[in-house]
Amino acid sequence: RIFECPLQPGLSDYLRTGIPLEQLAVRVGTPGSRNLVVIPTGALPPNPGEFVASPTFAAVIRDLEQQADLVILDAPPVGPVSDAISIGRIVDAVIVVARSGRTTRDQLRATVDSLRQVGADVIGVCLVGVASSEYGSYYGSDGDDGQATRTRPALGTNRPSTVDLTSPPAPS
Repeated sequence: RIFECPLQPGLSDYLRTGIPLEQLAVRVGTPGSRNLVVIPTGALPPNPGEFVASPTFAAVIRDLEQQADLVILDAPPVGPVSDAISIGRIVDAVIVVARSGRTTRDQLRATVDSLRQVGADVIGVCLVGVASSEYGSYYGSDGDDGQATRTRPALGTNRPSTVDLTSPPAPS
């Protein structure tokens, strides 16, 4: 949706029918800087879990890694389906995306633990859906010259912090 490219044909169609990847690749961006290439998902396979766990899927990811500076895969949440776990086994690194106000610390910890159990290198967590008002004016402007400056919230206010996923949560 963000890249305004069709969902089909895509990667699943390549794996099922052999459509050349070059025909599936969609260059996105602004005119003059279309360096981002998106390969859509394609038609939903009968068993997506088997699809991403297949040696053929792993081989195509390795092939793409040879052709691109960076390959980013979007996967469904860990838990309801095994797709993300299967993908975590074959990629170099994983960034877990969690939604503010919906993903609990326990869910996040379980996700990271599940990924690490299969050898995934979890390199970080991206917290999305945080309203800027939750943290006050962490970045602001000096006003006169328009230069952005970093301002710190007053002590005792909610401000961005690191969540330690290796230890249990503190008792409430």
